[in-house]
Order: sequence, then C-alpha cells, then structure tokens
Amino acid sequence: MSKDLPFVGFGFGDQGQKIGIVGAREFEFLTDMFIDASFIRDPANITLLAKGLNHFDQGMEYALIEDIDGFSENYRKTFAAEEDQPFDQFISSISNFEMPDLDQLAPPKITDEQIVFYVVHQGLDMPYRVTGAADGRSKLTYSPL
Repeated sequence: MSKDLPFVGFGFGDQGQKIGIVGAREFEFLTDMFIDASFIRDPANITLLAKGLNHFDQGMEYALIEDIDGFSENYRKTFAAEEDQPFDQFISSISNFEMPDLDQLAPPKITDEQIVFYVVHQGLDMPYRVTGAADGRSKLTYSPL
C-alpha cells in the first residue's frame, strides 16, 4: 500500500449507518467510495479492498486478519491454555470448538473477479474464510475454518 494515499477508514455515521471515509469525505455506499477513490480497487491496495468489502457487508462484527503468523501463533497458544481449564458453560472459549485449520490463512487474493480473505469474529474470536465478488455487488460468504 502506498504511503501517499489519503486516510481510509471505516465506521458508522450519525444515524448508525455503515460508512467509509477517504480523506475528509464520507461514503454510505461502497460503490460510491470505489468511484471516488478508485485506488482502493488497485491490486496493491487489496487490504483496503478487503476491509471495505467486509465493513459494508458486516460492519464491525468481523475484522480482517492482517498479521497471519501473529494471529495463528496467538490463537494456538490461547487454544492450548484454554484446553487445560475446566469447562465453564458461562465463559465463551475458543477451545469449546475444534481447532480450525489455521494453515488455510493467507493474505487477501483476487482470482477471476472473486476475492478471498480471512477475518476473525470479534465476539467469538473464531477465524472465517470470506469469499465473494471483488466489486462488492453481492453479499459475501463467511465460512468458519
């Protein structure tokens, strides 16, 4: 990603609507953001594209996994530590689930106009594979690993 790019962020507007921000401009629709800030669709900025697609599809429920090695290492350590703890139905734990195939994790990639990237569910701390149209014209598919 070029350091010469304007600020790009994602959040919520005054009415709770999902928005994207480029520089000082706010966008309520991803397609408008793509028109005004076409650099987001440049392959060199695929991380921004994945973040935008994810945000406009799911809001803040999922976060893009950018540091794959760090995420995998921390997940494995947490999973192992939690397995040694007694089960408590009132405490959510990643070890309540099977260990996901973390070897699938990879940077965002576009093939034949379809994007694949990986996110973590903010509440469950579980990784998901996300697939869908790279142009944002349809809902994304979120599949647990």
